[in-house]
Amino acid sequence: MAATDAVLNGDVVNAFCAVRPPGHHAERGLAMGFCFFNNLAVGVAHALEVHGLKRVAIVDFDVHHGNGTEDRIFRDDKRVMFCSSFQYPFLSLFTSGGKGMRRIIHTPLESGTDGCSLSSLD
Repeated sequence: MAATDAVLNGDVVNAFCAVRPPGHHAERGLAMGFCFFNNLAVGVAHALEVHGLKRVAIVDFDVHHGNGTEDRIFRDDKRVMFCSSFQYPFLSLFTSGGKGMRRIIHTPLESGTDGCSLSSLD
């Protein structure tokens, strides 16, 4: 929340928070996969409610899909877009997202993908 406040108050231009575990598996009322709190969701909810943002895009890059952020926390919040890249088929907990989410972008990547070219995953 401090990083969110600093950026939105204009104290800094941007912020990067390296938190472990990332928290993206934690749901509203359930810890999952070593994630007890969804750190990102706390910051996004803070930005929406305290700072009055109208839209937020979440870009989640990890070997695992951020199922807690997508399916449980922002399911019915039309202000949130969720983009997730993750290794497929390594423990990919695909969720469909809620009917309220405007956008969900999944980018499953094969193991060893170098980022220069993406092959299609069947």
